[in-house]
Amino acid sequence: MGCVAQKKKVEKQIYRMETQIKKLVQQNEEMTNQINTMREQEQLLSQLCEQRSERQKIDLTALTDELNNRFEKMSNDLKQIDIICEEQKQAKLKEMLDWKNLFDKLDNVSKNNLSQISEEDEY
Repeated sequence: MGCVAQKKKVEKQIYRMETQIKKLVQQNEEMTNQINTMREQEQLLSQLCEQRSERQKIDLTALTDELNNRFEKMSNDLKQIDIICEEQKQAKLKEMLDWKNLFDKLDNVSKNNLSQISEEDEY
């Protein structure tokens, strides 16, 4: 093989290597772009997750507040019911005491009348 043939062979190899290098550079750029896109997507996903987490916290806070408000209202309602029950109990006890006093008076009047009738019978 002559010098010229060898030179052409080497030039062909150099051309192939340059082509391969260009392809590798292009692939590298594409991969870099893909990596950058993936990083951007990761950041977006991270932000979305944070926002969602924040919304869930807000939702949970709102639900907790609502439950606390309802519990407070129920607690106040139960206190009112206890007060009303106590008032009704006291009113019933007073009514029973009034009836007892009335029956005691009636009993005393009856005893007095019986005493008077007995005394009149003795005369």
